[in-house]
Amino acid sequence: MQELRAHPRHMVDLPVLFVTPDSQGVGLKQGSLYNLSIGGCAVESPTPVTVGEGLALFIHLPDDRSAIKIDRALVRWASRGEFGVQFQSLRPEEQERLHLFLYAKPA
Repeated sequence: MQELRAHPRHMVDLPVLFVTPDSQGVGLKQGSLYNLSIGGCAVESPTPVTVGEGLALFIHLPDDRSAIKIDRALVRWASRGEFGVQFQSLRPEEQERLHLFLYAKPA
């Protein structure tokens, strides 16, 4: 079966924080990012999310002082303990940092 994704996936293990609306307004949640591309990622987290929900993400790269901020990511799928998002808003400088991490790291 042919891969239909616009960007290749990279297996990673990175900490991620994400902001999701909740009953109290906004909550900052933690997860572990295990699959990453320029266009999206998959996250393991006990926090339930809803397909179609918009999130902001903060991806913490190794040896980097500041997190990559994804201003808006759309939840595309969710199952117990994990979910996938498509990046909707990524500033050019953040996209460049992400690209350097994905393509400059050893295979």
